Amino acid sequence: MGVHRLEPAEWERLRAIRLEALSDAPGAFGSSVEREQAYDEVRWRELLAWGPWWVAEEDGSDVGLVAGEAPADRSPVVYSMWVRAEFRGTGAAAAMLDAVVAWAVADGADSLWLTVTDRAPRARAFYERFGFVTWGTPEPLDRDPAISTSKMVLDLTRRRA
Repeated sequence: MGVHRLEPAEWERLRAIRLEALSDAPGAFGSSVEREQAYDEVRWRELLAWGPWWVAEEDGSDVGLVAGEAPADRSPVVYSMWVRAEFRGTGAAAAMLDAVVAWAVADGADSLWLTVTDRAPRARAFYERFGFVTWGTPEPLDRDPAISTSKMVLDLTRRRA
């Protein structure tokens, strides 16, 4: 299992796997496949520019996707984590999350945040095993208030060597 950081020229690769993720797990994301299918090349390149994206690869196929975002006003965030169903439990998620953690630590961050929906209990359990803890109280998802989201945080201070 390898992890590859996407370059700006790989916008079509991002588009393909992101749309697959949104189709596979529509309740797990803040966006929808219908919304992002309408994005043009400029918008996909903008997505690649606002934060690093990584894909997990196995035998030449993309099997997972994750992004990091570093807002100027707060700690970095894990964004859009997804693994193709047949590769869940294979280490793909951990390998991608390790890449995000290494990026955040190299940037000097003390913590890493993410949001997980109540529609993704397996993801929540994975994040807890990885060391994330729930922070605050659940809130409704903007695009669908029937979906609840929870913030989780990972302490990075012990990961510096």
